[in-house]
Amino acid sequence: MTSRGQRPPGWVRKFLSNFLDDRVLEGSLGDLEEKYSNNVERGTHVWHANVIYIFEALGFMKVAALRKEEPRSIAGQVLHIFTFFARLVKRDKSYYLVSMFGLALSLASFLLIAMFIADELSYDSVHVNRDRIFRVTTHVRLNDVDFDLATTQFPAAHALQSEFPEIEEAVRLHATTMFIEVNDNKFEEKVAFVDDNFFNVFSFPLISGKHGDAIITERMALKYFGPDDPIGRIVKIGSREMRISGVMKDIDTHSHFKFDFFVPLSKQLDVWKSENGIEGRENKWFWIGAYTYVMLRDASDETPLREKLAAFVKKYFPERFRESRYELQKLTDIHLISHKDNELESNGDILYVQLFTVLAVVIIVVSFINIINLSHFKITSRSKEVGIRRSLGQSPGKVFLQLSVESLLSGIISFLIAIVLCIVFLPQFNQVVEKDLHLSMRLMGFTLALVVVVSLLAIARPTRKITSAGHTRNVLIGLQVCFSFVLLVFSFIIGSQIDFFGEKDLGFDKNNIVVIPMNDNFDQEAFKREIKRNTSVINASGGEPPGYGYDGWRFVPEGGPYEKPLMLSFTFADKEFMETMKMKLLAGRNFNKDDNSRIDTLWSFMINRKAAIELGWAEDPIGHTMEIFAPGRTEIMAKGRVVGLIEDYHSESLHDPVKPVVIACDVAGFGEFLVRVSDVNGETIAAIENTWNKFSNRPFEYFVLDQQLDRLYANEEKLGNVMLFFTLVALYLTCYGLFAMSSLVFTSKLKEVAIRKVFGAGEASILRQFYSRYALFNIIALIVGVPVAMWLGNLWLETFQYRIGLSVMFFAKAALLVLIAGMLSVSYYLAKVAWSNPLPFLRRD
Repeated sequence: MTSRGQRPPGWVRKFLSNFLDDRVLEGSLGDLEEKYSNNVERGTHVWHANVIYIFEALGFMKVAALRKEEPRSIAGQVLHIFTFFARLVKRDKSYYLVSMFGLALSLASFLLIAMFIADELSYDSVHVNRDRIFRVTTHVRLNDVDFDLATTQFPAAHALQSEFPEIEEAVRLHATTMFIEVNDNKFEEKVAFVDDNFFNVFSFPLISGKHGDAIITERMALKYFGPDDPIGRIVKIGSREMRISGVMKDIDTHSHFKFDFFVPLSKQLDVWKSENGIEGRENKWFWIGAYTYVMLRDASDETPLREKLAAFVKKYFPERFRESRYELQKLTDIHLISHKDNELESNGDILYVQLFTVLAVVIIVVSFINIINLSHFKITSRSKEVGIRRSLGQSPGKVFLQLSVESLLSGIISFLIAIVLCIVFLPQFNQVVEKDLHLSMRLMGFTLALVVVVSLLAIARPTRKITSAGHTRNVLIGLQVCFSFVLLVFSFIIGSQIDFFGEKDLGFDKNNIVVIPMNDNFDQEAFKREIKRNTSVINASGGEPPGYGYDGWRFVPEGGPYEKPLMLSFTFADKEFMETMKMKLLAGRNFNKDDNSRIDTLWSFMINRKAAIELGWAEDPIGHTMEIFAPGRTEIMAKGRVVGLIEDYHSESLHDPVKPVVIACDVAGFGEFLVRVSDVNGETIAAIENTWNKFSNRPFEYFVLDQQLDRLYANEEKLGNVMLFFTLVALYLTCYGLFAMSSLVFTSKLKEVAIRKVFGAGEASILRQFYSRYALFNIIALIVGVPVAMWLGNLWLETFQYRIGLSVMFFAKAALLVLIAGMLSVSYYLAKVAWSNPLPFLRRD
């Protein structure tokens, strides 16, 4: 009842009842009617009081969306959630779009790295008996020099199977490169000579034909015979004719076997027997030239077998090999863990898989920290909305559900964007890592589950106390900065080590050397004379290019015991080798035209400084003689005299120390030819090819030495490129997080800044205070990151025999870059607050 019998317009109640919940309607209009009555009693004209009542009542249309709840269908509820989320995104585009893109970028990076890791871990997993298959390797110690070999002696397989009941099958493989002649066409292929039980151990199924003679892959069948059936066709392998008996599936790329041609080992053994007799080196325990695999009856037999190998070595090995040992390698460990001499292919590295795993975790953690921090601030900024929902009767569960669905929608949209980014950039990533990676449903499902968990976690406030939340936020931001700093330092270390590889003095000049694989039926001396007539050719030589190592041969220095020969790296070269490779002669002379190991009874040797020390002639090796054993035999093959001493050079990669090297003079029959040119370009290569075509009908092949040597460090370069890219991604995510956080943190500080400015604080003072807060936590993060970066850098560098040292500059550059990037990230909002007009913010509640 109102004063003087006056009542407000009744149509207002009827109108609002269509939009507002009854509880809101009754409570709100009750207050307005009381105010209406007071206005009339104070003498306000009725029409004026009615206008005031109407306008104030219509103001409640702001909460019209909170009208009386009506039951909605599931489709209606879903539509309502999506509509409400779309309104949120539209209202705060910068926050949601930047937040979702940042999460999408981190998820895409995570997916790419995870694909690489999964690919590396999947090698040799296709074999049915993979858990029972082990490779036997040999560690030989001769004269205080260690040789870690992926191979064993040829008799080892049969002896192992006869000695140990734990072994169900033992199989050998001998790898070589041979010319395959098909219908007058020659192809140079990698050929595997294997025992008859090879396909009982390894799962390489046949598509057609049967086991027996030569077996080729589908790829080779198409290459040699096109659509025709290859079964029964005759091919010439080296000097022997052989029948194709079977075609097998192409070998999976995730295998340390990379062969397309398999031939029974018995065929090669017959050849060696015809050349060397029954006592050939393949029947002795001297030549370590066979890859030996054993399949155990049960995987649990591995440990007892390992314990018995020492007695086996003692029983069968020659006296001088008694300091040696056999080791067992699980088949699925070979690709990542084995880095021995004579590997079938260049392997990966478990250290890189571990580093990439850490990198993936860092990127995803940095991104999730951003999501959690920003979600906390966003929920805080919506506290009024949440309060209204609660006051209107929404249960805490419904409020939590609404916020959870919004967070999930944001995360799922980010996930979908990440999938698109992966699809777009996967071809380029495959080129960098030299793989053929594909997105799998399992990996996408795991990532989506991770997104769901973090999206739900992000809406839960870290703590009820604001001060504690601030400390938590600072710790999380500090972790981001620390991660970015460590990754940057490590990237600088990798880049420096790779530069070191390129700049290190190898003891020879690797630049502008063209290496040509030669033909056995080839007049190499005539070819050399002809090619040197080319104006772009500086010099040419026959010999093995350094960088890939030479075979170890047994030498006996004059007066030394035949029972304990020295194992030294040995190769043949002609008299132009030293000049072509620009090696440094320290004493004696180079080879000359009179030196020829093919006709001389006393060979001419050149040795490096390391070999002189090993032979005991460090002071003056010139004129000393030594004898060399025939490969795999007990008789002396030749005797020679040292005519020259050369400076040490790296015959292998920088992963290994300089080896003692002996070079004997030869004049023909080299497997490769080295041509030094003034410049490697198309015109020069074409001129060399024209000369080649005059001497051979085989297709011209070549490689450039410095490019090939760079491939020795392909894993390191790959690591460096990938690490740098994703480090920049992590740094971007950190900066984006700082930028977004600064917008929220500094907005909450507007009133504080306004009060300080009213009391006379200048912009410089405000800036200094905010920057000091930022700098303090980040400097602490950098200090924490220094020992972590040092440990990680040293761990990686220790894998190299020749390496850089850790420089202060690595840490200084990374710290400076992180600090500058962080300062720029927070500067925009910081400056906006510092130079803001304080008056509007003082009026805020």
